Amino acid sequence: MSFSKKYFSLSFKSLLLLLLFWLMSGYVLGTALLIGPVRWIADYSKMQSWPQSTEDIVVKIVMVILVILSFIISLFITRSFLRSDNIFKRIILFILPLILSAGAVWLWMNPSLMQKESNISETIAKNGSEFVFGSFPEEAKIRLLKEKNFTAIISLMHEAVVPFEPKLIKEEKESCKNVGIEIINIPMLPWISENKEALNRLKDLALHKPGKYYVHCYLGKDRVNIAKRVIETSNQTAAINSELKTRSIEDLEEFERGAVIKLEKDVYFTPFPTDDEFMGYILNGSFKNVVSLLDPKNPEDLILIEKEKNFFETFKIPFENYPLRPGKTNKRELENEIKKIMKTDRPILIHAFKTNSPQSEMFISAYNSSKTRN
Repeated sequence: MSFSKKYFSLSFKSLLLLLLFWLMSGYVLGTALLIGPVRWIADYSKMQSWPQSTEDIVVKIVMVILVILSFIISLFITRSFLRSDNIFKRIILFILPLILSAGAVWLWMNPSLMQKESNISETIAKNGSEFVFGSFPEEAKIRLLKEKNFTAIISLMHEAVVPFEPKLIKEEKESCKNVGIEIINIPMLPWISENKEALNRLKDLALHKPGKYYVHCYLGKDRVNIAKRVIETSNQTAAINSELKTRSIEDLEEFERGAVIKLEKDVYFTPFPTDDEFMGYILNGSFKNVVSLLDPKNPEDLILIEKEKNFFETFKIPFENYPLRPGKTNKRELENEIKKIMKTDRPILIHAFKTNSPQSEMFISAYNSSKTRN
C-alpha cells in the first residue's frame, strides 16, 4: 500500500502540517521526558553507581524513542486532520496539541517545576570571596541566600533567550527587591562562546570585589560552567562550589564536524569544535592542553586559529598550533611533535578541521604507531 493511500497525499500543505504537529508533539513529549524518565534514570544511575557512559547510552535510547514516537503521533494527527470533513474535529485536532505545547512552555517559564531541589554549600574563603553556581532561584531560594549572608546574586540570563529568560529576568529583579539582596546582571548568550564583555566583568568582580555570590543561568549548565572556569582562573584563592556537573567528552561519539576519537586515556582527537561545543566540552575546564593541526598559511584556517587563541588566553588553557601539511610535513618532525604531546599534562584535545581529512588520518596513524612503540 502506498504512503498516500495509507496516510495522505504529499504536498507542501501536508508536509507543513506534519512538521508543525511533529514540533508540537516533540516539544510536549520532550518536556515530559525531561521532568520524568530522564530524571528518574539519572537518579537511579546514581543509586546503582552506573558509569557515566551507561547513563548516557540509556538517555540516548530514550531520546531516540522520543523522536520516533513524536513522529508517529504527528503522522496520525496529520492524517486524521486532512482526512476529516468535520470542522469541529479539525479544530480539536489542531487546538489540543497547541494547548499542550503552551502548557510545556508554561512549565519552562516556571523553573522550580523543572529543577530538583539543591542544597547551598558554604565554605570560608581566604580572601573573603565565595562563589556558588546553580540554576535559576525562585523567591524562596533567594530568601535562603539572604539568610546565608550572600552578598549578591549574579544572573547570566539574557534577554535574547526567548520566550523564557526575559520573563524570568523581570521576576528575579522583583524577587531580589522584595528580599533585599543585590542582583548583578552579567548576560551571556548560551550559543556564543566568546561573550567577551560578560567574561571581563566576571574577571573584574572575582579580582576586585570580595563577597559571597550565587551565580546562575536558567537550568545551570554551560553558561555557569564557563563562568566558573573564568572565576577559578582569575582568582585562585576564591572558594568555588557548584551544585551542578559539567558536560564530559568521555564516550561522546561525535562533534558536528566529525567523529570524536579517543586515542588513549585522556587524549582525544576531534574536528574543530563549534561555538556550542567549545562552551559545553572544552572551555569549562575539561582540558589542560589543546593542540591544533590547522595551517596558519591557509587564510580560512588562520581565522579559526586566532579565534582559538582568544578563547584559550581568556580561559588560561595552554594552546599549541602545529600545522600539519600532508605531503610536506617531515615524518620525523611529526613523531617528535607527538612525543612532546604525549608528555604534556592531560586531558589533551587535538584537532584538525575535520576528522576524516588527510591531516587527521596522517596524525592518528602516526600517534597510534608512536603509542605502540612506547
